[in-house]
Amino acid sequence: MEICIQNLFQTVMPLHEFAGLMRGGSFTKAMFEECRAKMEEFRALCKQNRERTEQVQQQLARVQAEFDQIREHYQQKSDLTYEDRQKQRAAGRRLDRAKAAVKANEERSKTELRNFYLMIQLWAKGKTEDRRSWAKALWSIVTQSTHEKASGALFFQAFPQELLDAVIERTGGQPVRLQMADLPDGKIRYDEDGNIFLLESYVASDGSEQQKQIWLFQVSKGRIWMDGTPGERIQSFPLQAGQGAIRHGEVIFSDISQRPTVRSGTVLRTFEDRRKFLKRAAERYGTKFVVFVEHDPQSRRIIASVNDLQLFLQGAEQRPWVAAPFEPAAK
Repeated sequence: MEICIQNLFQTVMPLHEFAGLMRGGSFTKAMFEECRAKMEEFRALCKQNRERTEQVQQQLARVQAEFDQIREHYQQKSDLTYEDRQKQRAAGRRLDRAKAAVKANEERSKTELRNFYLMIQLWAKGKTEDRRSWAKALWSIVTQSTHEKASGALFFQAFPQELLDAVIERTGGQPVRLQMADLPDGKIRYDEDGNIFLLESYVASDGSEQQKQIWLFQVSKGRIWMDGTPGERIQSFPLQAGQGAIRHGEVIFSDISQRPTVRSGTVLRTFEDRRKFLKRAAERYGTKFVVFVEHDPQSRRIIASVNDLQLFLQGAEQRPWVAAPFEPAAK
């Protein structure tokens, strides 16, 4: 059960068109100046990376052209001397160095940007009071850009939850949806206890059209329950009586709007990342716990043995993993 911000807008529009999205809050001049300073640091970093990238790419283009020219020249000679072969090898080495410089620059730019985003996240995390005003101050600066490729990346790193909240306030939210492929299409009714019923029409003996309710499942405590057995974990949402529908394996709670939250799972990119993640989980939850990726029930794994640890260490995908205490299913 999740919401994707791209789905909230039917067409792709320039960032500055959303300048008025962030409502509420009132920022001071000092807040604005501090946010502007962060934006200037970000622009300076992007400019530095862009100029450095242009330099190494231009150098590669020159060296590539020289290499191609030398290769074409010597292909026309029937007998190459020792000096000719040395010149060819030297041109090849220059080309290899130029390609390596491009690759090294790519990695350097990624590292610098990643480190800057981490700094921005820590900076924004420290704004514990009046976060909406801080978010509004930064948003007012970010959306001043009229560049067609402006994405607001800095803001998304700093105040993603505040942006989601603003979108929900303006749109009224999206209905809660659950993916349950084995259910039949039809209208449903649900109560405040989370019981979901399929509505089925029939004609009574007196010829009147009646409707009966067929119990399907219950949503309670962040889980889907069937026949008294806890099943798949889901993101909790406020329950109330209402009506909805099942369409193509998707249960739609039309009368309940969700408030999405930004998840902070740990993206595990290296063996060392996975090792540290498992170590933290074991220290917190003990020798038996579960790991999973939000909104992906198939990713759930129980870690309870050395073999489980080794399998995860060797084969976990680069995704935002979360650890949680192990809870045995009720009998």
